[in-house]
Amino acid sequence: MALARVTEMCIGDAKPQELVNAAWAFGTLGWPDELLFGFVARVMRLCVGHSNAQNLANTVWAFSMVGEPVAALLDPII
Repeated sequence: MALARVTEMCIGDAKPQELVNAAWAFGTLGWPDELLFGFVARVMRLCVGHSNAQNLANTVWAFSMVGEPVAALLDPII
């Protein structure tokens, strides 16, 4: 999918909020993208203490919509 490839090209420069938005968009479409969701998971684990509840909720929702495991996202906060 072209959208996923363009998103992946910009991943390294994205801010956490932008990654959450991308994950939410892919979740809304029901399109899993292993690279995108893997990167989002790593970034969210690092900045979970600086994220607001809405970002965390949107990220968990997006992961659940595409069948990605969410347990690793929640490890730092539980």
